Amino acid sequence: MEPEQVAHLVEALVFALMENETTAILEDDMFGRAVALAQDFALCPAGARGRYVDALTANLHTLAASCGRNTEVVPGAGEAQLAAQYNALKVYCFLLTLVLDAGERQLSSQAAPAGPAHKKGSKSSKNRQAEFVWELWRPRVARSLAAAAAVDLWALSKPSNPDPQLVNLLMRAGVRLLETAAAMKDGETREAAAALVAYPALKFRYLEQTTSTLAALLSGGDHVPGALVGVCDWSFKTLEDNTLAQCILAELTEVDPRDYKNQQAQDSAAVRHVGEFIAELAERQPRAVASQMALLMPHLGGEAHSIRSGIVSAMGSVIHGALTSTVEDASSASSSLVQAKLQSKQHLLATLMERVRDSSAFTRARVMQTWALLADRQAVPISHWNAVAELVVGRLEDKSSLVRKAALGTLMTMLLMNPFGKTLPLSSLESSLADFKAQLERVSPQRSDETADPVWGESSQRALDSVGDVDDAAGGPLPEQSEEANQKDDHGGVNVEQLRALVASLDTAVQFVRLVSSSMPVVTQLLASPSNTDVIEAITFIVMAKSFDVDGAASAARKVLPLIFHRELPVAEAVAEAAQRMYFAQPRAPNAGGAETEILPHQQTAMNLVNVVSAANVGELSALETVISKLLASGELRESIVLALWDVAERGSDKAAGSAMALLAMVAAAKPEMVAEKFDILLKIGFDRLGNALLMRHACTAISNVAHLLKRSDEADGDLDAIASARDCLLRALLASDLSLSGWFSLAETAIKAIFDTQPKPDVVAQTLLEGVARLTVQSPEHDVGTSSADLSKLFYVVGQAANEDIAAQLGTSSSAKEDAEVDAMNQVVESQLLSTASVVGRFAPLVVQVCADTAVLARSKLLRSSALLALTKLMAVDGRFCERNLPLVFTLLQNHCVEPSIRQNLVIAVGDLAYRFPNALEPWTEHIYKQLTDADPAVRKNTLMVLTHLILNDMMKVKGHVARVAVLLEDSEPNIQARAQLFFTELSHKSFRGSNPIYNMLPDVLSSLSKEQASGNLGAEGYKRIMAFLLTFISKDKHTEGLVDKLCQRYYQDALVDEEVAAAFQAIMQKAKKQAKDAVRQSLEELEQKMVTHAEERAQQEAAAAAAAEHMARLTVDQTNEQEYVKRGGCGLTTS
Repeated sequence: MEPEQVAHLVEALVFALMENETTAILEDDMFGRAVALAQDFALCPAGARGRYVDALTANLHTLAASCGRNTEVVPGAGEAQLAAQYNALKVYCFLLTLVLDAGERQLSSQAAPAGPAHKKGSKSSKNRQAEFVWELWRPRVARSLAAAAAVDLWALSKPSNPDPQLVNLLMRAGVRLLETAAAMKDGETREAAAALVAYPALKFRYLEQTTSTLAALLSGGDHVPGALVGVCDWSFKTLEDNTLAQCILAELTEVDPRDYKNQQAQDSAAVRHVGEFIAELAERQPRAVASQMALLMPHLGGEAHSIRSGIVSAMGSVIHGALTSTVEDASSASSSLVQAKLQSKQHLLATLMERVRDSSAFTRARVMQTWALLADRQAVPISHWNAVAELVVGRLEDKSSLVRKAALGTLMTMLLMNPFGKTLPLSSLESSLADFKAQLERVSPQRSDETADPVWGESSQRALDSVGDVDDAAGGPLPEQSEEANQKDDHGGVNVEQLRALVASLDTAVQFVRLVSSSMPVVTQLLASPSNTDVIEAITFIVMAKSFDVDGAASAARKVLPLIFHRELPVAEAVAEAAQRMYFAQPRAPNAGGAETEILPHQQTAMNLVNVVSAANVGELSALETVISKLLASGELRESIVLALWDVAERGSDKAAGSAMALLAMVAAAKPEMVAEKFDILLKIGFDRLGNALLMRHACTAISNVAHLLKRSDEADGDLDAIASARDCLLRALLASDLSLSGWFSLAETAIKAIFDTQPKPDVVAQTLLEGVARLTVQSPEHDVGTSSADLSKLFYVVGQAANEDIAAQLGTSSSAKEDAEVDAMNQVVESQLLSTASVVGRFAPLVVQVCADTAVLARSKLLRSSALLALTKLMAVDGRFCERNLPLVFTLLQNHCVEPSIRQNLVIAVGDLAYRFPNALEPWTEHIYKQLTDADPAVRKNTLMVLTHLILNDMMKVKGHVARVAVLLEDSEPNIQARAQLFFTELSHKSFRGSNPIYNMLPDVLSSLSKEQASGNLGAEGYKRIMAFLLTFISKDKHTEGLVDKLCQRYYQDALVDEEVAAAFQAIMQKAKKQAKDAVRQSLEELEQKMVTHAEERAQQEAAAAAAAEHMARLTVDQTNEQEYVKRGGCGLTTS
């Protein structure tokens, strides 16, 4: 039939439907045309489909409303009309379900991959298709069917029951909507689908069929669990009946847990949907799930983790939504009911605590999330609080990162929702607990010493339980410390019960804080986790713990700072955000609204930063400098905070002033103009206290950071004055300040650097400095050995540091190949000038060498030894020829065990620097460098290993046979050295070139060297095996394995077969080879095996014969000796006793 004819028929049918009564659909002609159009709905023109659906839905709405009115007529009147309406209702429902099926089929076919493109001229069908959008008509069809389902079919079908086919038709229509994900996105369609399912199940005795159909529907899409929960929730709220939810749960629990296990292996999504349904239903209808909890509990023993996870979530929702009593419940319910609910709650809490050891990481994580939910809703009884906290802390070391993340989240929730206070300083809580315990002991009845502890324990537990009951009933936190504990009772005495409850509360609080504090080392370890999730969650937890003043959180917060250098951007961003929250903001009150944090006053922020710097180490300070740079760039570090830092540097204590100046130096590194504009204030504040080495040292760093701004225009009088003022301050700090030796040395490094950074002629200023220090050295009393050694040490330190800064300033850095060539050309000239007798540094170089070579002078002072050797190595780093001349002296001192280990440690590091600077000069001394790996001092061995690791992995030293000494360190007595040796070989294995494996290439030589070490007694047999087992893990390619076997087998000859272990290994190889070999090969293998056995037996006989001969010769020697003694004694037959 042509589309025009179809459109004409539809128009005629629609006209008839709209003009006649709704029951006119029962006429044969109209019924036949309506059914035909419904069956061929997809073939109709788009416009005709829309008009057809519009007519059906409008008539069904009208008919449903009419049926609702007519069912209230007097019995016997209008029964024919009711029958007609009932039949018409069935017809309309039948037609619309056909339309619904056709529309969904068409939509799913459109979602399928598109076929060949239409021709250019065939656009009419596409346009007609676009006119009918099923997504727009679906809600209308669903509402019409839902209206039909709401009709009282019992009244319409009297005296018989409602037609099962109609009921099934309506239910199937609802199911069709529920299984369509797109349909469930519309709110009206969801409600209509719920009605189409709930009415047949609950009103028309179609519960069993509906329940089984809905349970089977869970094997569908991911949207189904939420859709089914919506149906159950709608039926409870609209029909006030939760039977459908209970029956679905009963249907799901009838499945054997082993079947769920098998189903999870085949269709994990279906089982996951069951678990999601149970969890979501418990969240929406906790009382319905609580009634079926006895059926769910056996499935906790099943092996389908999705089901277990769903039940765990349901337990939490039931505890909070169904079993936590409110004040109204407690007043209206009977005592037996309250007791039953309490017992059920205790059972579920105990089960939930046991599930923390579930075999599945997913379920363990869900347990953590459930406890977090209960803590967030204040549904964890106070009597269980610490037990839960202990379980959560234990899960921080779980093998699964998913569980660790959930545990950290739970612990954060418990901190945030704790019933003990806004801050949790342990010392304050312990002090309060001790005070209130003393009060309680004074007012409590006198008890004998024998019964004091038991009675106290019982009363304390009763008080704690009573507090937990109050908490459950009121749904609020515990009563805080207040004056209520000191109120009088009716008899004028102290209210002992309230005081006992407060003591129990405080005791619980102290235990909780100790648990959280004990978790800080574990959380700190998670900062080094390879999982970004672990690191970010640990950072977040540390920030929160610090906001609650938890013990150990401040030190852990400083350990967060070095993660600003993390290679993963999310971690670095988390560190910057954590720093802002810890030092620039504070948590906002829960009821304040708005953002979670509020900005602190600038003075408090400045002091927070000062306190961090005061307690930080060098690595943390370096990280903090990067954090400061990021916060300046983002605008978080405002100018008002920088002004507050200036104020602390000027008026604060010596330590606070030094820390503030360190922060100003960091600001100068990121935004030098902020400090350069106050350069005169920097000099005044920084060098006003000549006894504060820390303040002056950081002031020197700040000067270096702004030096390039001072040198931009050296013609300006202001800049020249600033440079001259800086020179005077720096020289005065080093020559006129009264500092301790440690303070002077820490200042000298930064001060000399500042001189070379700021001064136009730094060599002239350095000469002035050297002459001043030399003058002080000459003026020191000769008889005062300590003073003269200290002054001489200062002189040597300045000589070495000035040489280093001088060559760095003259050579600079290069950024291109052309500049590299120019630098290489300048090296000879610059080096010869620096240590020539014409330079001030060169004039002191012979003195440094002479002192280092004179053991008598070095023996006078450890400080002098350290300073002289440091100066020597710095001078060697300047001039290659000077380095070559003095290498024998350095290695002699390095191998002299009379020199302190601390000095030898520094010498090893200096040798590494020299190897980088002059690799050709150090190449002949490679063996001597490796020799330090056997030093008796662990620190020397560690530094040597670190130096060699740096040189080898950066291709500045070739891997030679001496690397076997590094392998020996795999069995070192120090775990730290073992770990570094393992890291060395791990990194070395990654340095492959064209498919070669460096471990494979050097393994035979390492094997030989280790065998010698074992023979000499320096390495045990078990240690040898462990080392080789570790190195062999890096041989992964088959060709390398085969080549290594070939090389090793060539090292074994006939005489090796005497060794039982070697023979057993070859015997095992033969047995494995014969199992898979063919007959000819097997025969050859058997012959080879026989030869090996024969050679082994012959060799054993030869060795036994040699041993017997040696024994016989030893006896002959003894006999000859005795005979000679006999002859000497004259043959008188005397014997000695």
